[in-house]
Amino acid sequence: MTAGHDGGMDDLTPLLPNVVGTAIGSQTAPHSAEDIEAIEADVAEALDAPEPIALPPVLVELLTAGVEILTLEPGKFRAIGSFIGEELGLLGRDTVAYLDDYEFAEYLPGAVPIALDGGGGFFCLDVREVLDGSAENNGGAPIVWTHAGNLGWEPDACYPVAADLATLLLA
Repeated sequence: MTAGHDGGMDDLTPLLPNVVGTAIGSQTAPHSAEDIEAIEADVAEALDAPEPIALPPVLVELLTAGVEILTLEPGKFRAIGSFIGEELGLLGRDTVAYLDDYEFAEYLPGAVPIALDGGGGFFCLDVREVLDGSAENNGGAPIVWTHAGNLGWEPDACYPVAADLATLLLA
């Protein structure tokens, strides 16, 4: 079951094949277009990027719909490791606070945390190629997972999980 904006029940699962549950607007209001623009600009400032860093379109849709938590299908990350949680607690307005508080710029430069996994891990956008100009800034950055206690690009600290957020949620 999922909580809706009006206390009723909403279910986005048919729209997101790899998602088995959603929590909609349980604690915060849906994000506005201005909120999204501010997040993109603040991320760019935190990363010293010359232009706002585009968020994935599917993330923008979820945030503007008021979605806060997604539960992925069980076993989604079995091939990578059972240590990765199957929940995505979307950071939204708190993205830059997590980016700063966990010192991503120092320990995982070029990563933008977009969701918590419910077990101490982060799902992040890997925008290194966007920052060096070798990839388009269109929200299609790869998704990686890392644990808050072991941030770094080393193979035992950071795990690629999807080509992009749409692939993770829709493929």
